[in-house]
Amino acid sequence: MLTFNCATEGVVFVSEIKDADIKQFYDEKIELSATYEISVYATKSGYDNSDVAAATLVWTEADFTVTTPTSAKAMRANTLVLISAHNGAITVKGELDGQAVTIYSAEGKLLGSDSINGGQATINTTLEAGSIAIVKIGQRAVKVMMK
Repeated sequence: MLTFNCATEGVVFVSEIKDADIKQFYDEKIELSATYEISVYATKSGYDNSDVAAATLVWTEADFTVTTPTSAKAMRANTLVLISAHNGAITVKGELDGQAVTIYSAEGKLLGSDSINGGQATINTTLEAGSIAIVKIGQRAVKVMMK
């Protein structure tokens, strides 16, 4: 569930979610990306519309360890991750602490890396609005557009 808020009371939130998976296919195989482009702004009569906030919501695979009284085993689970890219900074939220996050340009140049700490990591880059970044979280890579 996504929740939006605004300091101005009584606003209406106008949001749009784009998903590359929602289209018609003509093949026996469909590879799902589970990536959603989300944008939202607040509007109210008599006020200017707020700036548009945009983010990418993506599912990643994460490793968890489950310990029982008799054994410990590793299992795979999906983790919901929110990636926002604004003014040169890319923030990843929702992964487990310690998970590596690496940012590359569309040309494959390393722009920065960090690890999740306190539920998020923010990496500053020199990318300008409209530029594409490749965000690698563990073994999953996601393309995002800088806003």
